[in-house]
Order: sequence, then structure tokens, then C-alpha cells
Amino acid sequence: MTDPQHSLLSKERLEWLKKWEEADYSWDGLASKKAPWNSGSDNLQDFWRKANNTAGLRADDDMGQELVDFEGRGVYHVAYVPDYWSDGTPAKVHWDDEQRLLAEHTLLKKIVAANSHSSGAYFHDDKRVEYGGLIFSERHQVKVFEGNVGSLVHCNLPSALSIGVVAKADFTECLFEEFVGQEGIGPSGTVDRLYFHECTFLGEVRFSNTTIQKSTFLGESIFCKKLTFWRCNFEELANLELIDCGSDFCAYKCAFVGGISLNSSRFSDGFSIKNCQISDNADFENLSFENWMSLNSSDISCRCTFASSTWTSAEPESASMEDTTFSDSLNLVCNTPPPIQLFANARFKEAVIMSNHDEKDWDVQFKAELKNADVAYKNKQFVRNPYDSIIGGCQVLQTLARIDGNSNKEFLWHRFELVSRRNSIPRFNPEKIFSYIYSVTADYGLSIPRPFAFLVISAVVMGLLFAFIANNGAVSASADWDNIWQGISFSFSRTFPIGVFGPDQEWVERLLGNGSSFSSIVIRSVATLQTFGSVVLIYLGVMSVRRKFKIG
Repeated sequence: MTDPQHSLLSKERLEWLKKWEEADYSWDGLASKKAPWNSGSDNLQDFWRKANNTAGLRADDDMGQELVDFEGRGVYHVAYVPDYWSDGTPAKVHWDDEQRLLAEHTLLKKIVAANSHSSGAYFHDDKRVEYGGLIFSERHQVKVFEGNVGSLVHCNLPSALSIGVVAKADFTECLFEEFVGQEGIGPSGTVDRLYFHECTFLGEVRFSNTTIQKSTFLGESIFCKKLTFWRCNFEELANLELIDCGSDFCAYKCAFVGGISLNSSRFSDGFSIKNCQISDNADFENLSFENWMSLNSSDISCRCTFASSTWTSAEPESASMEDTTFSDSLNLVCNTPPPIQLFANARFKEAVIMSNHDEKDWDVQFKAELKNADVAYKNKQFVRNPYDSIIGGCQVLQTLARIDGNSNKEFLWHRFELVSRRNSIPRFNPEKIFSYIYSVTADYGLSIPRPFAFLVISAVVMGLLFAFIANNGAVSASADWDNIWQGISFSFSRTFPIGVFGPDQEWVERLLGNGSSFSSIVIRSVATLQTFGSVVLIYLGVMSVRRKFKIG
């Protein structure tokens, strides 16, 4: 039956308990596990059969209340019973004081013996103590780290641990229920190394003002709350591959002398590396950014890769490399285009390698970012203009395309920049109106057919208008083709002043009427505006041809 407190158990805790159960620390399971070095026992079950360091092995019937039979689960030694099982049903959470006291003292005696290096103690050949599969109380935990602890595997650690303590041991598939690291941001000093493999951290993890002289390994671990490195110095590789961050990841003013690897990690909340120096490889392959990410104001003097990474959010300020300098190559070969705003104000001294995404792919990415910027701008949900980062990204990408000699991409980024600027302008602003006209008539200089098509269509439409006026505004039951032809000829003569187009002079006099009349002045003004508009369209068409074929 499921315990009513089951809802208090987090998904991560239950998942850890499931893995712990699969490792099988039942009484029968202990018989198949190797006993600690120098313990005088063949396996862990025999290790616990010893009542003290000198006695012989006890039979199961002589173990008394140290063995507990859980229906459907088997027999467990009291040192290996959790509060809950992985399905949420209670284990020892409802034990009475006598049972809890027995479990407390049985394990405590072994820990004290290990700390004193007594015969049969729980330690490696280097005299460092090893613990596996144990469910510690807070008192146990304190005693464990008073000794020369070496490694902990599948252990449950219920209270907070400082950086000086955790740096003493290696942790594999352990559960940390509370804070790990250093409270505050005061000085900490130097530690030898950090090793956490496939661990689960239910509390916050924070390391501040610390130098790690050797390797840092947190691979395949789960962080339910914030993971922070504040002013840390990593002398060797910081390996954080395959981690799962349920909250913010933050590295601030850190020096990754030996490089950093976050390959195949997931960040469901924020990701921030700021004011950091990375001197060796910066490996960020196959990362999943499900909220916002920033790699800002940093100096990356080595190759850097975000290959196969994905950015879920297209919100304003959700991706940034602002004021970061990349002194070596940057790999952004991804299945989908990275955010355009990611490139704003970033500095690249070497090549930026990206997949050859076509215009349609980039258009989808651009429209998604622009749509969110429009919403933020309309609802005034921003600190700075939400279009700035998109515009800045387009400008940087234009420069990269120009350096690469890719004129098509260069003009594509130019168009995206102009669209972003247009959307950032208030309504009814003349600049916004002209930008819309430029977009419709020439696709911001990217279309060759559009200007010439508009030129011909506008000439025909104006010709029909002139024919209508010349006919005194009357519409005949049957088409007056001669009048229509004269009107179109007059229109094309305003569009192309040279050539075969030109109406009869008598028809022109009928159209314009008295030269000093108001109607004549209006018609002449419209014809002049048509000429001006035609010149603009011809210019746009010629410029589009020039861009396409890079003439001049």
C-alpha cells in the first residue's frame, strides 16, 4: 500500500531508490558482494555476521533484529533499509524508537571501527575507508567523514556537506539530500579533486573561491537545484558530461585552465557562463537548452563546439554570447539553426563553422524570434529593446557571410535586419511605411522579378486610370480599345521616356484639358509621381541584378 507521504518524495529521489534497489543490497544480495579489503571476510554478508572484530560468523537465527523480512521484497540488514522504497511504500520511516536505535548503533559501531583502523575495518589498501549501499543517518554521516574516507557507492547522505569534506572522497551513485559545497562566497582555498559519478543532488550545489588542483568530475549526475561555480580555478579538465540540471547552471569568474566538457547535458532552466576564461577545449556538444542560455563576457582561447546542440526557447534574451571573444574556431553544426540573437556582439577571430541550412530553415528561426520580440514589445515585457539582440545577431552573421564570400547569406541577414528594424519602429512612422513598401516591391533587394513586375503592373493600372479620365469618367458598355491603348501608351511614356510608346497629341490634350485648371495640375502631378516611382523601381531592379551577379 502506498504511504500517504508518497507525494513528498520527489521523482529524483524515487529514481535513485530504484537504482539502489536494482544494485541489490538485500541480505542475499550482500552474499554476492565483495567484502572490504583487510576485513577478514569473503563477502559483505559474512562481514555483517561478525558481531565484533574477533568473533566468528553468526547464523541468520543469531542475527536477531538486525535482519528484517519485508514481504515481497526479501530480507534486509537494518543498515541497508531506506525510509521508503522506490514505489513510495514505507520501509523504516514508521519504525519505533527501539528499531531505529538498533539500526543506528549497529552501523555506528562499524563506522567507529573503520575510523580507528581496527582489525576487520572497512577500508582500501591505502587505508581509506570504503562504504557501499548504506543508508546513513545524520549522526552516521558526521562519523563517516571524521575518518579517512575513500569512496562511497550507492550511499544516502541526509545532511549538508562542505567542500572540504566532499573533496576527501569519491562518490558514485550517491544521494545527497541537502546542500553540498560552501555557504556564502567567502574564501575556501585549495582542494585536491572533486569526484561525483551518477550522483543525485536534491539540494543546491555551490563551490566558491576554490582551486581544484586535479580533475573535476560530476559526470552523469542529476542536479535538482542550482549548480554554481563562483570564482573557481580548475587546473585540469572539468568534466560535467551527461549531467541533468533541473535548475540554473552558473559559472562566474572561473578559470578553466584544463578545459570544460558539458557534452550531452540537459539544462531545463537557465545556463550562464560569465566572465570566465577557458584555455583548453570548450566542449558543449549535444546540449539541450530548454530555457535561456548565455555565454557572456568570457575569453575562449581554444576551440569551442556546440555541435548538435538544441535551443528550445526563441524568447528575447534567451540566447547570448555577448562580449565573448572566440580566439579559435567555433563549431555550430546543428540539425536546426541556432538562435540568431546568439551572435549579437560576439567576437570571432577564427572560423565559425555552421551547417548549410537553407533560407527556409533560417526564415523559420527568424520568424519565431521576431514573433516573440513583437509580443514582448507590445506588452512592454522587456528591460531593453527586444529587437536589439536580433538586429545585432543579423549584423554579425552578415559579417561572417561576407568573410566567407557567401553573398546570398549576406543579403539574407541584411533583409532580416531591416525587417527587425521595421518592427521596432512605432506605427505610422514614415520610415516604417517606406520599409514596408521596400519589402513588398523588392523583398529588401533580394528579388529581381518583383521590381520589374511592379513596374509593368503599375504602368498598366495607371494607363487604365488615364484612359478613364480621358473618357470624362464614363464607362462605355463596350470597351473603347483605342482609348485604352492611348492611356496605356501615355502611362508607359511616363515610365519609359524613350522608345516606341507615345499617345496621340490630340488624346493627350483631351486628357490634360486646360493646362491651368486644377484637374490638369492634378493629372500632371500624378504623371510626374508615376515617373518618379518608375525610376525607383528600375533602380531597385538594377540593384537586385547587381547583388545577384555581383556586378561592380
